Amino acid sequence: MGAVIVPGSAQEVLQPRGIYVPGHDGVRLAAFIYGASDGIPRPAVWVYNRYNRGGMSAKQAEAWLRRFPQLLRQFDAILATPASPLELGEAFADLVRSGFVVAIVDIRGTGSSFGSQKLPFSNEEALDAKAVTRWIAAQPFCTGQVGMAGRSYMGANQHLAAMGDSGLSAIFPEMAPFDLYSTVYRGGVFQRQFAASWFADVDRRDKMDMAVAVDGDAQQLRHARSEHLANRDLYALFSALPYRDSTDPVTGAVPYLTNSPSHDGEGFRQPDSATYHLAGWFDPFVLDAILWFANIRVPKRLTIGPWAHSGSAGMDLGREYRRWFGQWLRHEENGVIDGPPVRYYVMGAPAGARWRASTTWPPQGYGQVRLFFSAGSTETVGSVNDGGLTTSEGQGDGGAASSDEYEVDYKATSGPASRWTNVCGGPFGYTDMRANDERCLTYTSAVLGQAVETAGSPVVTLWVSSTADDGDFFIYLEQVNPDGSVGYVTEGVLRASHRAMSIPPYNNVGLPYHRSWREDMRPIGADPVRLVCALSPIAWQFPAGSRIRVSIAGSDADNALTPRLVPAPVIRVHRSAQHASFLDLPVHDDTDRSVLR
Repeated sequence: MGAVIVPGSAQEVLQPRGIYVPGHDGVRLAAFIYGASDGIPRPAVWVYNRYNRGGMSAKQAEAWLRRFPQLLRQFDAILATPASPLELGEAFADLVRSGFVVAIVDIRGTGSSFGSQKLPFSNEEALDAKAVTRWIAAQPFCTGQVGMAGRSYMGANQHLAAMGDSGLSAIFPEMAPFDLYSTVYRGGVFQRQFAASWFADVDRRDKMDMAVAVDGDAQQLRHARSEHLANRDLYALFSALPYRDSTDPVTGAVPYLTNSPSHDGEGFRQPDSATYHLAGWFDPFVLDAILWFANIRVPKRLTIGPWAHSGSAGMDLGREYRRWFGQWLRHEENGVIDGPPVRYYVMGAPAGARWRASTTWPPQGYGQVRLFFSAGSTETVGSVNDGGLTTSEGQGDGGAASSDEYEVDYKATSGPASRWTNVCGGPFGYTDMRANDERCLTYTSAVLGQAVETAGSPVVTLWVSSTADDGDFFIYLEQVNPDGSVGYVTEGVLRASHRAMSIPPYNNVGLPYHRSWREDMRPIGADPVRLVCALSPIAWQFPAGSRIRVSIAGSDADNALTPRLVPAPVIRVHRSAQHASFLDLPVHDDTDRSVLR
């Protein structure tokens, strides 16, 4: 069955109708509805919007008022300007043109909605979502078939909305967080750049940016916006909650346990909505998408592409929307559910062989190869130690000769255009990592005699000691090219005091799980202790002639908050037979293991 084209001009189709929709307790939620003007019932897809994109920002408004002071008297009219079709984005506009109704509904305490938001991903938010879904399904413009779509926060809240008896036929979450704690504290380390940028951004959007009056009533909009002043200061809240079981002193709640998108135990494993997960290798939430895929029991698909948080270049997102929602909301047989459910892109693979399919994640056909840290010198980098990476197990008696000493360099950084900056709309693009490697410990393989392909989550085991009682360990997997340039592949981080491993409360796809409760904290010191750190998953092909490198730093200055101690701690990474440090790398079965000698 082909797409149903809505009659009328594109401009008519994309003109929204504003209306207030009741939340679960009657709070008024602002909704902007597209494609419903002719009264013909159609399936509906809605977005549970966290971001106020309907009006110009306060900064933009101030600039216009300085330039055109006569607009000051028309300020009420500016507030009442109808929502722009551009808020949809082209993929959603494409859905409308293809015969779907699309609704954008502001979460309580945001945009043009009434109420306040105390915490993200709350039970209140989930109940509101179910109320909105029921309301949409019951409207004359809807056939009763309802789906959801959206990215990032608007991806995670789809999972909340889909738990239990949701009334949703299908959802399409993109780059959606799974675990609130690891979103803010990756490996126990506060992701300062992300947290500061995101929390400041949503606070500004909720309280200061201009918004759109749902029905042209500027006074009503002011009333709604005034209620947002009760929204919590999320940076102050979460920066003071360093453990997964930390308690909010205001509410007595344990936010990382009660407000994490995945907190609902068996409930999140049994939603009732077919789910299409979209992820990118350079998004902070790529493992999150994999965990969602592994833990829910519905018809599902997972696509992982060569993208950061804001990307999907090379993919026709509108087409994927049409196919997914066509299958589940219109019951079209369009092939979207045919074939293996996992589709992933291999970075660096030859053209025509980059997209692969699998029935599982991690994909079959890859086996672990253990590469041990060894003494240098590889003469490939002016790092602190210039160590090697080899299949030969560590040697030595455990003394200083079989370890590498490193005074933490607080200027070490993965750069100001990382996966963490992009998640807040900032730049993305890792530059040559050579300069950073010179501030780190490095372990580099011999030149590869053939291409080596990996797909999965590399895991690094470190035996470390320190002159301090704690420390952050930032671990990078890199590709060293024949010309000496160094490409970023993936990364992981673990604060040493969070090293205790626990049984995960969900399917963690075989990876080490650090519970990070306060009672789990363990100091480090002069005696070696073991850290096991999973790096962010990746599918990557190292070309023949390149080398594989593991780089270890004690700081990521542009992205994470590491306490600066004076004097800087001196750590040791051990590599003896008794305390061997190594990389476990999933390598394609067709690879000649001898090239990793």
